[in-house]
Amino acid sequence: VRVVGSNRIALRSAANQRFVCAENAGAQPLVANRDRVGPWETFTLEYLPGNRVALRSVANGQLVCAEDAGTRPLKANRTQAGPWESFEFVPL
Repeated sequence: VRVVGSNRIALRSAANQRFVCAENAGAQPLVANRDRVGPWETFTLEYLPGNRVALRSVANGQLVCAEDAGTRPLKANRTQAGPWESFEFVPL
């Protein structure tokens, strides 16, 4: 995780060292394929109860969702944080 602003972050994949992007302004699944950080690669970290966080895409203002309980690719397409839009923050 790289801090971009006060609570804005960029996510860099450990697998390929590329930044996670909300492709097509969030209309397509998230993918780690960018070398630089721009609006599509920037997320706002929102703290939720219970050591959980939500990620809001700067590209479209939508929350990242683990579609169908995590069985489908992540997409930034939700307006409110529920179980599918909340993630546990696990420091390494």
